[in-house]
Amino acid sequence: MIDLRRTTEWGSLLPTENGVALQSIAIIGQGQMGRIHAASWFQLGYGERIKYVVGKNPRGTVEWAPYATFVTDLDIVLRDAEVDTISVCTPTSTHSDIAI
Repeated sequence: MIDLRRTTEWGSLLPTENGVALQSIAIIGQGQMGRIHAASWFQLGYGERIKYVVGKNPRGTVEWAPYATFVTDLDIVLRDAEVDTISVCTPTSTHSDIAI
């Protein structure tokens, strides 16, 4: 199991019900970092809000994203008005192509 004790220290920086509206989350990448982000969102109480997991070859499930839809097309996520938080969990060299 992933140890996320440090993550709880950041709780005040994350969107909350009483602050910024966090509707749904998309995670881009299904590798180790994608699983770590999913586990972090889950342990912060947002696991049910992970709406999408994007990957080249969507496979199976992500334990920490029980309701996620697996897609290969990032445009599906970008067109979804409910998605207001995206975790980019791909190799660092691909971040600018995805985020800009």
